This record gives sequence, C-alpha cells and structure tokens, in this order.
Amino acid sequence: MNDNEYLTKLDTDHIHVTTRPYLNKVMAHTEPYEVSVCGESITVLPSVMSPKYDWAGLYMIEYLPKDFSRQDVLELGPGCGLVSVFVGLRGATSITAADINPAAVENTNLNFKKFKIPNAKTVVSDVFSNVPKKKYDSIIFNLPYHDGLPANDLEKGVKDAGYEVMETFFAEAASFLKQDGKMYIGFSRSGNLEKFHEALKKNSVRIDDMEEKNMWNNPDYSGKDFHYNCQVYTCSFETP
Repeated sequence: MNDNEYLTKLDTDHIHVTTRPYLNKVMAHTEPYEVSVCGESITVLPSVMSPKYDWAGLYMIEYLPKDFSRQDVLELGPGCGLVSVFVGLRGATSITAADINPAAVENTNLNFKKFKIPNAKTVVSDVFSNVPKKKYDSIIFNLPYHDGLPANDLEKGVKDAGYEVMETFFAEAASFLKQDGKMYIGFSRSGNLEKFHEALKKNSVRIDDMEEKNMWNNPDYSGKDFHYNCQVYTCSFETP
C-alpha cells in the first residue's frame, strides 16, 4: 500500500483506519490527564477528543494567525479546549466555545479557568443551535471528517451522519460571521472531499487559502496511528 492509499483507506466502520485505534485510546482513560502542546500543559478529561493521540488540533494552532487582538472568536467542537486556549493566549477579545459533547464543554471551561482566559464562555450546542446570536470576527471548526452514525458523544467528533453537521454549518455560518470575517475549517482527504466542496459552492463560500499536511515524517507524531492527512482552509463568503 502506498502513502496515498493509506491516507484515504477506510475500515469496515467507514472511518479512517487510524480513527478506531484513536477512539479506543481515548476511551481507555478513566481519569483526567495532562498533555503538553506547544509548551503548554492542557488538561484532558475522559471521553473527550484528545491531542495526546491526534495532531489535528496542533495543526490548527500552527495554521491560525498568531494575533487575535480585538477579535470576537467562535470555536465549534473545541474538544478539550486546546485551540480556544491558544486563541485566548493570542489576545482574542472574547471567545465562545460550543460543543455537542457536554464533557467537552466541561473540559474547555476547565482549561479556560486554568489559563485565566478572559471573556471566555462555553455552551452545549448542536452546531449553532445554542450559540449566542451575534457576529464573530473568526469562526473555527475542525469538522468531523467521516460519514456515519456516531455511537456516543465522543464519536460525534469524528462521524457526521450524512454530513448533516457540515451542511448545517455552511448553511448557517453567514448569520454568525461579520462581513469581513474569516472561517478556519479543518477537513481531511480521508473524508468526502466532493461533499465538502459541494457544500462550499452551495452556500457561496470562497476558499481564500488552504494548506495540507501529513504527519508521517514528523518526529513528534510518527507511526501508523498518525498516518493520515489534514487540510485547513481559510474561507469567507462571496459578496453579492
């Protein structure tokens, strides 16, 4: 099997072959634990998406702007709060973090308090359903890559049945984004890229920038359990 075949290879559960081992490792935890990311110690609760076994959050941090001063930021699907914490450390005026998994909301709030992130709030929300009705300068969302019915709240971070979450996100995001605002969207070649681009086109979303990375040769994330790719897109809405 060559690299390109491995990057997109799905198992019988229709998720990438590295995803089930990842979920099993996360679910094996029964107590909170610490993970070092970019020199900061992030607390992770059991049953929450974890940067200990996945590098998508790290990649988003590396990709995002280094300065969020004077910005109101919304992150959907923060998991343990990793990305939102770094956005706060980069000077965001306010941060709202919304996740469908109550354990993730608890975890994000815990890390906001740990790092003394000002003007940060968390909410349990199915996409935008409970997000405060306001306009944000930046919206961040590492989308669940795979089509499939989640078995529990944790799997909602990797499975999106019929890509309904993705469809809802792009259909409603314009109501929450300032006219000159940006969306930072994570996706993967192991997901359905055709569906992703169809959703962009359908909702008049423009790709302003895109970067793709495979961590196979990264010394911090080596081995078959990390052998997949991530894409991060900077997007905005087409102006009439």
